Amino acid sequence: MRDSKLIAYSGFTRCNWVISDMSDVVFQTRGINPFYQEEEDIEIIVSEVCEKMSIENVDSIHFYGAGCFFPQKQEIVRKVLAHHIPGVNIEVESDLLAAARASCGREPGIACILGTGSNSCFYNGFLVEKNVSPLGYILGDEGSRVIIGKIFINNLLNNQYSNRLYEDFMKYYYTSPQEIVESVYKKTFPDRYLAQFTEFIAKNINEPAMYDLIFNAFSNFITKNVMKYNYMDYPVHFTGSLAACFEDILRDACLTNGIRPGEITRNPLKGLIEYHH
Repeated sequence: MRDSKLIAYSGFTRCNWVISDMSDVVFQTRGINPFYQEEEDIEIIVSEVCEKMSIENVDSIHFYGAGCFFPQKQEIVRKVLAHHIPGVNIEVESDLLAAARASCGREPGIACILGTGSNSCFYNGFLVEKNVSPLGYILGDEGSRVIIGKIFINNLLNNQYSNRLYEDFMKYYYTSPQEIVESVYKKTFPDRYLAQFTEFIAKNINEPAMYDLIFNAFSNFITKNVMKYNYMDYPVHFTGSLAACFEDILRDACLTNGIRPGEITRNPLKGLIEYHH
């Protein structure tokens, strides 16, 4: 008898899968993003899930992912899931709706993602009602790991930081200015390359320049995105690796900009389990 739900949340690099009655057991795969991946690649990942997880009693699938905002992209993921796990109800939605459902439940609020990329919305308790387009890391993605990494590297290579910080960075990544420039302009996935540098920033967050970098990036995200919703009576919730890593600074940036911060979590999986309970 089928009576369990398979819930998945995929960011840009990783996808977490959990069965609702085994909520403490999370299976992790590579991220699924139909905007960048071919159907064949998604097939491989879903096959791995079917091999490693006990899906016999699953009666519905709720998949949330980056790149699943548009119906045609949702259909790619739904088709693959239906092929491997037939006869179940399948819902494929965006990572943004996941963040909203996980943090707001069935109440209105503003939900934001601050991870490798960034996004935000006003959620009316049922659906994403308004969304300021994030525009991707070339045109937007304010407050994301990619943009923070980009600003950091720009400042670093333009001698805006101390010599000690510069030398520590080059030793930490065993790199050079030439290698950095080549990685950004000539290699694949420059966004992922730039995003990794928030790890170094976190290790040096006691440096005033690093604190200011994060604070200003969050403030920019708030003013360009969050404050466009004109629903400041509602709490503003955040999910994502970056939000969780720099939670204290994020709360400072919210309060400085007159925003009431709500929940700040690393990923929305726990909230999604509660939502679909």
